[in-house]
Amino acid sequence: MAGEREDACTKASMFANGAMKARQSGMLLSEAMENSMDDKAVRHIIAEAYKFPLAESKEEKEKSINEFQNHIYLDCYKAFGG
Repeated sequence: MAGEREDACTKASMFANGAMKARQSGMLLSEAMENSMDDKAVRHIIAEAYKFPLAESKEEKEKSINEFQNHIYLDCYKAFGG
């Protein structure tokens, strides 16, 4: 179970990284959703990323990406009963 949880949460956090990178690059939400592979979980992660504001500096963008990736990993971990 622990390995399954870690694999699923790592995968979710990687999607979160990509979603927030798209958000911070200024990609439109509609474009990001087109790239979601019609996966409900991926669409949820993308929607969550777009709730966050655009950061101004490169450093703030990286911080936002990392924090969102950690946030999604933690939510996933908790969902598995961690």
